[in-house]
Amino acid sequence: MPDSLVSKAAGALRLDVVFGDTWEAVAPLAVPFFDGQQVQVAFDCGAVPEAGFMRAADAALLNLLALGEAERLAVTDAVMANYQQALLDDGEPLPLTQPSDIWQYIQPRHLLVRFEEDEAQHDIYLLIEAECAWEVEHGLQLVFRQGRMLTRMSQCDGHLTESSAEGIAEEQDALMMRYYAAFGRPTNQ
Repeated sequence: MPDSLVSKAAGALRLDVVFGDTWEAVAPLAVPFFDGQQVQVAFDCGAVPEAGFMRAADAALLNLLALGEAERLAVTDAVMANYQQALLDDGEPLPLTQPSDIWQYIQPRHLLVRFEEDEAQHDIYLLIEAECAWEVEHGLQLVFRQGRMLTRMSQCDGHLTESSAEGIAEEQDALMMRYYAAFGRPTNQ
């Protein structure tokens, strides 16, 4: 079993000694999508990562690190929908003068790189858990498939897609359909 790993995107990694199945980056990573805010990165790959995992994980992380303000603004409507739902559930309104102001109230904390392999999903997902002002208890979760594009936004629940979380057909998952329109469906599905 290796005692250390190196990610080309996140740097030196150390094995989580408590659970023994997650590798954590020694230093947080500045993420341009969040205006360079520092995020702690972990790789959910077991004590001995499968062949090819780190290569795919690094590619996904580098994709995410290439996303910036334009991509953040492109998903502001999804963040606003999450915020509006919280207001309907007795949330307190925030002093927003324009929709993009919502990003001031989001602080990313953890980024988990995860390979999902089941009958519907065979890919690398980056799951970012953030604190947000309108959902203090459950936070905000943003999921990026291959680090390329947002494919899910919800409270922090660990689900990678809306179709898996809600038990709906993938064709009813609007963010996933947007991803497929941009990048095509994987051939391994």
